Amino acid sequence: MVRKSSAHSTPTWEPCERESETGIEHTNPYRSRLQALARIDPGIVRTPTTDSSWCASETPGRSTLVLPSLPLPHACGRPPPGRRIAYVFSLQLLSPVMLRRLRALPACDSPERPPRMSRAFSSHGPLVQSVALRYVFAFAVTATTVAARLSIIPWVGNRAILILFVIPITLAAWVGGSGPGLLATVMAATAASFYLLEPTGSFAVRHLADIAQLATLAGAGAMITFLIANLRLERRRTAESLAALERATEHRERLAAIVGCSNDAIIGKDLDGVITSWNRGAERLFGYTEAEAVGQSIQLIIPLESLADEASMFTHIRRGESASRVRTKRRCKDGRTINVSVTLSPIRNRQGQLVGAANITHDITDQIRAEEQLRFQESILRETGHIAKVGGWHFDARTGEGYWTEEVARIHDLPPGAPISMAQGLSYYSGEDRLRIEAAIRAAIEEGKPYDLELQITTAANRQKWVRTIGHALAENGQVVCVRGSFQDITERKQMELALRESEQRFATAFRASPAAIAISRRSDRTLMEVNDSFLRLFGCTHDEIIGHTLAELGLLDGATIDLLRRQLDATGEARDVEVTVRTRAGAARHVSASVKVITLGGEACALSLLFDVTARREAEHSLRASEERFRQVVESISEVFWMTTLEGREMLYISPGFERIWGRSCESLYAQPESWIESIHPADRPRVVEAAATKQAAGTFDETYRIQRPDGTVRWIHDRAFPIADEHGRVHRIVGVAEDITDRKTLESQFLRSQRIEAIGTLSSGIAHDLNNILAPALMLGPALRSKLTSPDDLALLDIVERGALRGASIIRQLLTFSRGIEGQRGLVNARHLLREMAGIMRETFPRDITVAEHAPADLWPVTGDATQLHQVLMNLTVNARDAMPNGGKLTLTAENTLLEAGGFTVHVKGKPGPYVLLTVADTGAGIPQGDLDRIFEPFYTTKDVGKGTGLGLSTVLGIVKSHEGFVTVYSELGRGSVFKVYLPAAPQATETTASAPDSIPRGRGELVLVVDDEAAIRLTLQRLLEMHGYEVAVAANGNEGVATFLAQRERVQALITDIMMPEMNGVVLIRALRALEPNLKVIAMSGLQDTVRRDELSQLGVTEILSKPALPRHILEALHRQLAPPAASVPPSS
Repeated sequence: MVRKSSAHSTPTWEPCERESETGIEHTNPYRSRLQALARIDPGIVRTPTTDSSWCASETPGRSTLVLPSLPLPHACGRPPPGRRIAYVFSLQLLSPVMLRRLRALPACDSPERPPRMSRAFSSHGPLVQSVALRYVFAFAVTATTVAARLSIIPWVGNRAILILFVIPITLAAWVGGSGPGLLATVMAATAASFYLLEPTGSFAVRHLADIAQLATLAGAGAMITFLIANLRLERRRTAESLAALERATEHRERLAAIVGCSNDAIIGKDLDGVITSWNRGAERLFGYTEAEAVGQSIQLIIPLESLADEASMFTHIRRGESASRVRTKRRCKDGRTINVSVTLSPIRNRQGQLVGAANITHDITDQIRAEEQLRFQESILRETGHIAKVGGWHFDARTGEGYWTEEVARIHDLPPGAPISMAQGLSYYSGEDRLRIEAAIRAAIEEGKPYDLELQITTAANRQKWVRTIGHALAENGQVVCVRGSFQDITERKQMELALRESEQRFATAFRASPAAIAISRRSDRTLMEVNDSFLRLFGCTHDEIIGHTLAELGLLDGATIDLLRRQLDATGEARDVEVTVRTRAGAARHVSASVKVITLGGEACALSLLFDVTARREAEHSLRASEERFRQVVESISEVFWMTTLEGREMLYISPGFERIWGRSCESLYAQPESWIESIHPADRPRVVEAAATKQAAGTFDETYRIQRPDGTVRWIHDRAFPIADEHGRVHRIVGVAEDITDRKTLESQFLRSQRIEAIGTLSSGIAHDLNNILAPALMLGPALRSKLTSPDDLALLDIVERGALRGASIIRQLLTFSRGIEGQRGLVNARHLLREMAGIMRETFPRDITVAEHAPADLWPVTGDATQLHQVLMNLTVNARDAMPNGGKLTLTAENTLLEAGGFTVHVKGKPGPYVLLTVADTGAGIPQGDLDRIFEPFYTTKDVGKGTGLGLSTVLGIVKSHEGFVTVYSELGRGSVFKVYLPAAPQATETTASAPDSIPRGRGELVLVVDDEAAIRLTLQRLLEMHGYEVAVAANGNEGVATFLAQRERVQALITDIMMPEMNGVVLIRALRALEPNLKVIAMSGLQDTVRRDELSQLGVTEILSKPALPRHILEALHRQLAPPAASVPPSS
């Protein structure tokens, strides 16, 4: 490095004392390598005798060499300019040699060589760094050359010899660069023209050859300057390339050393997951050698459960992203699975294309084990702190930011993890405690003093707590940087200490002022040592009268009581709540509760006695017991449940025994778990009742109806009311209530509503039945008329189908009316065999095909007396239930048989009378009936079907019909196997079933005029054709008014009236009454689509005996007309 000397204005070489930026100083080991410089000129350059050093300075993008110090010989003084020039020129010429030799030095990380030395010697800028010195050097070397040329004039004369000036130009350009080189060129040309070319002493040049020399000199100087500049530029570029190559080589060597020495597994793989590189860390970690691993799939070391993780990381790689520190598992050669942390980075080629990934795998098995151990220790520490109510805290002394543990946060009633600062922590203190803690923290920060204080805080929940805070300062470099310590909740201890102090302070006052009579006596002689005022008042004595005496001496306590207390003291050392009777000084008896305990005072055994006057309490208890007995008798005799709870409902104070009967749970369970009341409420009602209890009980407006679920699964309806009870200050502190079981009421309400619906259905059914009967009537009445006109068997068969369909429709309508309106049918002998056959036919047509129907009835089956329609209804209800019990198909069997119940034998059923019965059996292979439901299946409205699939009236209807026939029903069922219903009906074995045989011929008329009145045109036309076919004349009318007009028009000829009952404008009853008023002997046949009992009674009062139900068979109509028109002697009872 060139520096200015203080003694001379010309530059000199001085030792460099600056260190490199790396902080490493390299000295003597490199001095010997520069001995070659001394050989250039031993008189000028020599080996330094003092320590001089290499100094390398590096800045980003540039490396600069600072030459070693080369002291000049002291004996020579200042060297001549020529020698200095030769010295500098020699250094420049040797710089390539120096660079090659220095590159042969050890590597940069060797302790024998300064780092980045090749960079230091790769700089080829101007040799002299100072710009001024460069130009001074150019001027000096040119001037020296001029002086040298002038000095040799005596030998060479005035010949120009301009070639000598190439030397200063070259040196100036080499040392200083292009600027100094051009300066040297200008100075050389100027000096030559002035001193050497004719005429001398003038700048004028005469000869053309001299001008050519000057031009050649100037051109050569400029060319040399620019050639040297280009040479230096090219050398700098070459040096930079060599330095970059050297750095890359060093980088690769270092990376190779790092990869080879790394304890982590560093694995390279291509985009197909094939391993391309495998370091020693991978060999140690997984157990596979490089030869075994390279070329294999990466799945070699990936267990199945981690393939998804690997796929996810490789997805990032394909997107050119890295995956850092992904925790997963890997499989070793020996089969072990280890926990690892994987960092995956993409690998690209020189064109930037993705060619693979670098995988750095770190074994974290021990780390995870340590983390688990740390978490365990932290949980133990946290739990211990929670139990001891102690935690830790830390505050930064400079920023005031802090941290405390979860337990400290809980002590302050703050959520764990809430941000905290020193100022916020101090805000929970107030008054003197705030001043104390601030002074302690200030002393800790400023003076490093620890502190241990017990203070009171106000938490975030506005609660007062006593805490113990211990803190100490932590310093770095002599300065306090933080304060930390522990924090403990000592509220309980403080409360105990405070209570103890207060107890001690109040003891004397409490002893004197205590309402309890207190006495201290000696155990040795039982004499009284001290008594309080209550003791004196109890016995009516003064202090002087009683001290020093015993109670027995004063006659205040009898000897037996004293002996009783003494024995208990001797046995256990105390006597508790012994009720005794004492005498006052005036002789009055008082009941007291005595508690005595042996204590030691001043080393002497004494007895501490507490006497409570319980005379008033005894009297109050007697009154209370009487009152409680009356209360108990009341609440236990009522059917409702009386209950009493605290305001919050967390404690059940009383519950009457009715709770066990209604809820099906014990009172003790409710006392133990008051919340079980809420759990018993039906889930659908629970939110409403809970909300009402919370908002309405204290206000006195709680009046709720809800359902409960008993343990047996049954549901009961409850009407519950609550009333608040206030204390002497008017504050509600209890809730009392009365709960009533209203299940029966709810059932009746439900039954009533269902009855109303059934009644509405019955009303609707009546209207429908009327219309349907009117529709079916023509089909039945036209059958005989058409039969006489048809000859084809196929046509007659079709007519039979029509007639059977109409008859079946009429039968179904009668059943509907019987069920909905309760209309009694006609009783007669019924063959159950026909019922079974008909029922089986209906089931085969209407039931699902996967239900097999089988029926069996013997030919000699006894007849039964009953209503065929109602018995048909019995079988219908039982078979429909059987169908519903077999949703997936099954077998339905109907049987009938004769059976005899004998008196006194085991075959007599408890519900039946001895005698002959026909047994009808309906058996299915369905799901069966639970045993708990068998006793209730015949109850009205009880059903086990889903909501909307049953009314609960089917089996109750069956039972009602069978009972009305003096029979009974039994049932047997097994879950999963099916059910068997048996219907016992009283039989009539001796009776024979009579069937009305058709007469040989249908009665015919003899030209009588019959008035037919019906609002249905089809029925009018059908009756007209029927009657005309059988010898009658017919007049028709569409309503009652037309009927009266028609009758009046042909009054003398009309002999009979056939009228519908239900007609608009004028119904049949009014028409009959009007015509009977005109013609009392008019024969009347009434027809109706309804079985209306009221209408039938009205017709009976009018003398109408022939009432036919629509649709009526033609035979029945003609026979009824014949009976009405025949002479009285020929009349016969009605047959239908």
